[in-house]
Amino acid sequence: EQYEAGLADLRRAHELNPNDALTLSLLGQYEAGAGDPLTGMRQAADALRLSPRDALRWSFLNSLAWACFAARDYTQAAESAQRSIGEAPRFHPPHLCLVVSRIGLGETAAARAAFKRLHDLAPQTVVARLAGHWNYADPGLVKRATTDGVPLWEILPQARSVTDLSQPAVDGAHGLVSLVRGFQKKF
Repeated sequence: EQYEAGLADLRRAHELNPNDALTLSLLGQYEAGAGDPLTGMRQAADALRLSPRDALRWSFLNSLAWACFAARDYTQAAESAQRSIGEAPRFHPPHLCLVVSRIGLGETAAARAAFKRLHDLAPQTVVARLAGHWNYADPGLVKRATTDGVPLWEILPQARSVTDLSQPAVDGAHGLVSLVRGFQKKF
């Protein structure tokens, strides 16, 4: 409900000023999260073309990465996430996109390394995802972001518990809960 209201606001903002690259980038990410990833990819890419030297380019690349992930273009998602990380290394969302994209590509070693960097950078993000908090309205997208129900501990076996998870998984967070619960060993 709030997601849809936010999406409507972004659409209206874009109508009012179609030359605002930040609005267009965010609109792309929201469209993808609402279930229209191809529109999201186009809008995020258009934002980069509209303002290629923008100081917020790292944010536009993050929007493109998540839109590509939503479209199951894991190669482009990983590339865009890497580019975003290169421009803003401490901005954690593209690190998460890189983890799930590498898993989508079957690149387990790269996913492990990306997860370690994400955990080192923003353990609170990992905890939030464990609680089922994802910025998507499309439940299918949440499921894929948590590896289609495959426990991540099977994919990333070096992971170590980052929090006390005495509560059961919420919604689509099964994979990340399994990741954190499944291991005793430190990276």
